[in-house]
Amino acid sequence: MIIEITGASGSGKTTLLKKISNTFPELIIVTDTDDIKEKSKWLEVLNFIKWGLYFIFSCPMYWKYFISLFSYMKFMEDTLFNKLNMLRNSIKKISIYVFYKRKYADSLVIIDEGISHVPYNLITTASSRSIPIEKIYSGFKDLITDTSLLILDVPLSVIVERLLKRGHNRINIKNIERFAEENNRITKEIKIIGKKYFNKIFLIDEKSSVREIVKNIIEYKKHI
Repeated sequence: MIIEITGASGSGKTTLLKKISNTFPELIIVTDTDDIKEKSKWLEVLNFIKWGLYFIFSCPMYWKYFISLFSYMKFMEDTLFNKLNMLRNSIKKISIYVFYKRKYADSLVIIDEGISHVPYNLITTASSRSIPIEKIYSGFKDLITDTSLLILDVPLSVIVERLLKRGHNRINIKNIERFAEENNRITKEIKIIGKKYFNKIFLIDEKSSVREIVKNIIEYKKHI
């Protein structure tokens, strides 16, 4: 069973996953390994090559999703480099999702910022066009069957405060409030639209108990 965790930048996804991992070390938790990025750019490149090759040779039936992703680039008001980076990240998301779904079909797997997170990746530094969340999820409908979604929803003021403190590699200080507002809007839409495409939506906030979150997920898994 795949659970994807998503939410706005600054909502606390990484912190929550660390708490879950420390409390329940037996769970399979897949993250985008910030430690790889910190250790070496070359390791980050090799990591992408690994998942890129997996996509080419093990996911030939999923090329239609790549074409769909390519079409979404028109919604990004950004540089060509950042657009290509979005494609790179999305290919990696698909590959990771398929790999863990195949290898751990009977296990509970929590994936950080998986396919469900693509709408957030389309947010750019400047004003964004309307991001087609419905179109994105409908395009992935066959791929994300039997998948549930854990949405971390926190107040806009908290997101802005955290982004002002830590920054974000796709925005500058002048655009943080606009970026946070776009993130917040997408979270609200996913809470509604996600119900059509994911088996179950778990809504949590920063005050939610880690044990209660995992308990609810495990109980749900037992009844499906």
